[in-house]
Amino acid sequence: MGIGKARMIVVPAVPRPMQSGRKPELWLIPPRGRPIAVSLISAHGPVTLSLSASLVARLGPAARLAASIEPPGGSPTGAPTGPVVAAGAIGAAPAAASPATRTAPLGIRTTSCLSRPP
Repeated sequence: MGIGKARMIVVPAVPRPMQSGRKPELWLIPPRGRPIAVSLISAHGPVTLSLSASLVARLGPAARLAASIEPPGGSPTGAPTGPVVAAGAIGAAPAAASPATRTAPLGIRTTSCLSRPP
């Protein structure tokens, strides 16, 4: 898979109110691995995330996404510290250069755009 450009658009399935001083954080959970912080996300609307080559390399048919509620700067420990409010499989990362849209069972819609370098 080429990783010239890699991004994910995360759309909350159901916008939800967030208590003051808390933000949702998205995690990638690779098979046989610990959660990896992807980014803080919005509880109210879409957000486009750029994915590093190391994150893209961990995507696969058994990878999962999860969202937890964290302090405004994200988890201070590098692992989820607040309640996990959504989790589910994301399926295989597309290998083609064209965009692919996946809806994870956790209710977060993701669009992956992976292209081969020129």
